[in-house]
Amino acid sequence: MDLRQQRVAEWELKISKAENRKWKKWHPKLKLWTDEVGYEKEDTFLADCMGWLRDAHPELSFAVFHIANEGSSESLESRMRGSKNLTIGVLSGVPDVCSVWKGCIHWIEFKLPGRGLTGNQPAIHKLWESFGLNMHICDNFKHWKFIIEKLILG
Repeated sequence: MDLRQQRVAEWELKISKAENRKWKKWHPKLKLWTDEVGYEKEDTFLADCMGWLRDAHPELSFAVFHIANEGSSESLESRMRGSKNLTIGVLSGVPDVCSVWKGCIHWIEFKLPGRGLTGNQPAIHKLWESFGLNMHICDNFKHWKFIIEKLILG
């Protein structure tokens, strides 16, 4: 096994452990704890999948990229950044990742398992699908790997 294959195997092990990790979540409005499984944060899941991609498929390094359009905090800094983002054309609801490969565009929205599209996302997905764009919702590593290896690289 060469170094690249070893790094890909390490990413896959790390992601598998994270997807199967058990943790508790506090719901302040309901005043109760629930048992959860998997990633706690969507951006951690996204970062691990992108890390795997860079090692498993370096040919896609400049063809698959994250769209930085997040930030829904109530802090003053976040509101100011949000105002600036609107001014420069950042669109809320745009999928997290875009792939441009051999004349085909895929948009991929990352979600934690059991979570659906929110805010502007359903309208954007519906509109862009009507234009013939490839829209995906990814909530686990197996699906990410399928999107990359079967749909994008084909």
